[in-house]
Amino acid sequence: MKVYLCGYRTYFHLFYDWLVSAEENGKISKRTYDILFYINDKLCTVVNWIWQRTRFDYVKIDGDDIYSLDYKLSHVIHPALVKMRKDNVHSVPFVSSDDVPEELKLEDDSPINDVDIKFLEKRWHYVLDEMIYAFEKVKEDNIILLSREKRERVDNGLLLFGKYYCNLWI
Repeated sequence: MKVYLCGYRTYFHLFYDWLVSAEENGKISKRTYDILFYINDKLCTVVNWIWQRTRFDYVKIDGDDIYSLDYKLSHVIHPALVKMRKDNVHSVPFVSSDDVPEELKLEDDSPINDVDIKFLEKRWHYVLDEMIYAFEKVKEDNIILLSREKRERVDNGLLLFGKYYCNLWI
């Protein structure tokens, strides 16, 4: 298995700041601004279209990669979840009270806006910790040897991963 992802490419806004500044300072007229803004907009559209099309992503899955795919993917997913748990300070998605222990459940009548952000972070970190634990155990490739309670925790972490998969962004 070989994977290379180019990463997110931002869009260019070539002369937008200069045009706005020049128009605000009276260096160009409103009509000139409108004409140049239109030309700049079309130029940016073309440049951004080309820029996004030259993005290079490469994924090659060999025949033997599909054997123990769970084990192989866990070697990518586990460290990514650990890094997200450590570095993510930008987003805290909503976590259902069904997915957290009693001490982290919200009261039914409390609106989400009245809840402390640190409490919401604790809920999200609990979910991330369950996912991390699950993928750590999958990565060790000894799930069959785990006790029933630990296997249930792994199953819960994998279910939470599927449930909150679209929330794994910053």
